[in-house]
Amino acid sequence: MNKLSLILAITTYNRIEYLKECLDSWNRTRSTNVVWHLVIADDGSNDGTLEYLSQLKLNNCEITVLKNNRIGVHQQVNTILNYLEQIQFDFCFKIDDDISFLKPGWDHLYYDTAINSGNHHLVFCDENWSTEQFLHKPKTSKKHALIGRVPKMHAHGFFYTITPNIIDKVGYMDVASFGYRGMGHVDYTARCAKAGFTDQETPWDALNSNSYITATKHNYKSVIPNTATSVYDSFNRERKEQIILQKNRIYIKRQEVDPGLFPKFEDELIIALTHKMSNFETEKKELVTWYETEIKKITNWHLSQYEYLPKWFLKLGKLFKLKKLK
Repeated sequence: MNKLSLILAITTYNRIEYLKECLDSWNRTRSTNVVWHLVIADDGSNDGTLEYLSQLKLNNCEITVLKNNRIGVHQQVNTILNYLEQIQFDFCFKIDDDISFLKPGWDHLYYDTAINSGNHHLVFCDENWSTEQFLHKPKTSKKHALIGRVPKMHAHGFFYTITPNIIDKVGYMDVASFGYRGMGHVDYTARCAKAGFTDQETPWDALNSNSYITATKHNYKSVIPNTATSVYDSFNRERKEQIILQKNRIYIKRQEVDPGLFPKFEDELIIALTHKMSNFETEKKELVTWYETEIKKITNWHLSQYEYLPKWFLKLGKLFKLKKLK
């Protein structure tokens, strides 16, 4: 009898300390009675991540590194899905690099729950993350050890499960509709629900999952500063939600990688930030306070990462000065 074949698939970019902690915790807690394959999609890190991965050796585990270059999380996931279509496996855990595994048993918990319940797409929900988005009362299953804590539009993307059947029926992330970042994982989960792989109202998670896994970090380090991403996501949320709500959207075929998606994202970001400023026109004091405290965080972050400021930030600075002088 063949051993169970499990995949741990990670998307990462310039967060080597998170990645090391993630892999260390996984290696300490993973089951040894299965065959493991580690697949890491890196988006062009320059902080030593690739050098670290090139020297990484693990017992009973094949390692594959997919080397990308600023293509964004949705396309990163698609490179993983494309790779998975070409190999044989039983079950995949797609995770972010900031996940930490707390104790052994998490892998069999998710595999057994998914297979026994028929809900192949389980989505980890961190009990400490954005609790204001939670359902007033969690939904539970009478037949299986399942729990749903958030409405589908607030599905978390830290950790979710994929099977070959999901890839066959649901396909890939919709980069054409969701761009460089933002809600692509929500759409994927919603399409999994339409295909019968999770609940239509709330994505199922394995009961007691938070005893095994956490995504909570102190002094959290985001790949892109939170101020910029929150403005961008809010600006685009309504449009993206309308796409997700389309009833017959389930299967999305593989889309060719767009290497120019990051410059497009930068242009979209300046539009979103400019829109936020324009809406503050009647509350100039709030605008000035917001800019001087939050936008400067972006300056420090970008200078530390790249030693220069992006074009969209310089454009935004000029716009701010004009509005401040009015």
